Amino acid sequence: MLYLLFVLSLYLLIRYTIYNNNFRWIKITQNIMFVIHFFSFLLAVIANPGIPDRKYYSKNYIDKITEEDESLYDKCDICNIITPKELNVSHCYYCDVCVVDQDHHCTCLGKCVAKNNCILFYVSIVSIPIYAVTCFITLITYVIYLDEIHREKRKYGRKI
Repeated sequence: MLYLLFVLSLYLLIRYTIYNNNFRWIKITQNIMFVIHFFSFLLAVIANPGIPDRKYYSKNYIDKITEEDESLYDKCDICNIITPKELNVSHCYYCDVCVVDQDHHCTCLGKCVAKNNCILFYVSIVSIPIYAVTCFITLITYVIYLDEIHREKRKYGRKI
C-alpha cells in the first residue's frame, strides 16, 4: 500500500505542479499509464490468487474419493485438502495455503501470483517502466518549457 501511495503522490505532484497547456500528448500518455498501472496493481493485490473452493476442504468430499480414484487427485498434507490433478494445486509456504496454478509468491504484493491475478500482476510490471519514462519525459519537457518562460521574461524585462 505504501507503493501505491508513492505512485499516487508522484502522479499528483506532476499533475498539479507541472502541467500546462503544452505537451498534451505527454499528459494523455502519462494519465493512461498511471490508470493502467495503479488499478492493475491494486486489483492484483485485492484479487483472490486462486485458492481452491471450500468444497475441496470438506470431509464429505474427501470421504467420497475411493482408493481407485486416488491417482486422479493430489493431496496436501499441510492443508488436508484433496483436489483433482487438473487444477494443478500447489502449497505456498509463505501464505500457508494451497493455490491453483501458482506462478510464485510475490513479496511486493504480499500474496501469491496465481491463476486469478497473474495477468493483472504482469500488466502492472510492464506498465512500471512505461509510466516511469512518461514521468521522466514530463519532467524534462517542463524544465525545457520553464527555461523558455524565463528567456521570455528576461527578453521583455530588458526592453521595459
